[in-house]
Amino acid sequence: MPAKRTRKGTAGPQKKRKTAVRLDPEEQEHTQTAATELEGTTLVNDGDGFQSQTFTILAGPQRQKFTAHASFLSQSPVLDRMCHGQFEESRTFTIGLPDDRPDVIRAVIQYLYSRDIQKFGSVNPSGCTITALFDLAELYGVAEKYQLKGLKTVIIEKLKVIIDVAKRPIPFLAVAKDIYNCIPDSDEDFRSFFRVAYTSLSLPKDMSEVLRQQFDDHLADGGTMAVDMVTALCRIYDIRITGMKNSTNATIALLKKENQ
Repeated sequence: MPAKRTRKGTAGPQKKRKTAVRLDPEEQEHTQTAATELEGTTLVNDGDGFQSQTFTILAGPQRQKFTAHASFLSQSPVLDRMCHGQFEESRTFTIGLPDDRPDVIRAVIQYLYSRDIQKFGSVNPSGCTITALFDLAELYGVAEKYQLKGLKTVIIEKLKVIIDVAKRPIPFLAVAKDIYNCIPDSDEDFRSFFRVAYTSLSLPKDMSEVLRQQFDDHLADGGTMAVDMVTALCRIYDIRITGMKNSTNATIALLKKENQ
């Protein structure tokens, strides 16, 4: 007696089958382009992530072209809405980022695929270049823009290495200023890093007049960075202050006097 056939959809537990996405020739080309751009990068996902829709990203005023998969781009809440929301980007599979420098977007894409930014421009901890610091500051601002908290953490860790070797407070202040200009006051991850780093750098006694003026200018600008600078310096000089935000000017004057 032949075995009784069962119809699909009958009762009983059924294992969910993974459906492979068949890519057309153009999609295959885009996938190959993305893989080529990330050559030498250790990927966090080389399976189903590459089955997702590919998007063309046009970065900077010159609209430099990059290719990335939606599953990786979706790690950013902002880019995820572009990929899957009711926007032109989700219909055309093209994302325009005219305000972002191509090298920075390349680093963002590398992070999304690998959780690292080893190939980003001049960022080389052993080199400790000032350019590397400003590159990281710019990337931090873009990470804030696209809500990539993990990327911000990676950048802070690289800054720690560079600053630890460089021991140069004034370039660090200029870099920190760039970052403070693009983050909310609630970004305690960077603010706490800044206070600790600046405490370790301290204030050189032999600072030139030009550098001292730059230091004074950063304090005079006020705002969150000035408050955090004063907090760091208070740790150095063991000064206790209450109502920090309301007494910044008096504190600055006191610190200048201590440094004369």
